[in-house]
Amino acid sequence: MIENPLPKLAVKNSMKAFTKSGNIVNQIVQHLQTIPNFQSMKNNLELLEYVCQLVEEMVKNGNSNKQIKIDKKAIVLEVFTQLFGLLQPELDTISNHIDYFVINKIVKKKPLLKKIYNCAKTKLKSLQKL
Repeated sequence: MIENPLPKLAVKNSMKAFTKSGNIVNQIVQHLQTIPNFQSMKNNLELLEYVCQLVEEMVKNGNSNKQIKIDKKAIVLEVFTQLFGLLQPELDTISNHIDYFVINKIVKKKPLLKKIYNCAKTKLKSLQKL
């Protein structure tokens, strides 16, 4: 007997935020696992800053609906939990580092104008090759 798969229904509101967050976590974890010896980078602040930047850009680019709130810090903490199996004291330390990054504007959004400029520059270079 062959069972039909579950129907695909559109997710909305908080379910959409959970789905989006889960997708971002999975993409980042898969990306970081391709780095050789990524396990040795558990306490590396550059890795934390990199993950924060990734989350910032991925949430900003993929969240066209401003009413859906996505907790970026929770995404970063989940990435580190999945990668390194961290305990609560370690997560608290990472949370404090994230707060420091935000307060001191180490992690910030890339301005839209700069994104447009980079996109146009890339497009012009590709057209020049023709």
